Amino acid sequence: MKRSKAISKAAQRISTPTLPSDFNARLMVSVTRQARRQRRTEIITNIIASMGIIAMIVYGVILMLEIDFPKINFGIRLDADMSYHMRMWGIPTVFVVAMLVAEMFIRQHIRMHKIRDEIKK
Repeated sequence: MKRSKAISKAAQRISTPTLPSDFNARLMVSVTRQARRQRRTEIITNIIASMGIIAMIVYGVILMLEIDFPKINFGIRLDADMSYHMRMWGIPTVFVVAMLVAEMFIRQHIRMHKIRDEIKK
């Protein structure tokens, strides 16, 4: 593949970035670990959020198709007070709150792991 003279000249004019004075291999390892942990957290969070969305869609389809599953009798009062809207939005809301709490614990676990690694150094 033939290079254009304009591209070659532009590439030569660009100055190379200088590294900070306190840069060393240990700092690079630390930055790499932090990026890896952040990426891992994002992946876990995205998986949990995707599962929640899929669960809400499945729940909505079940409600639309009016599929009857065996019901657990939690008591007459609870069954009598539960309206359609509470059934429609209550369970997905509880599921989303549970996902947020799980994400909070996962992030806290990763933070504590990071602190322990820093202490070991």
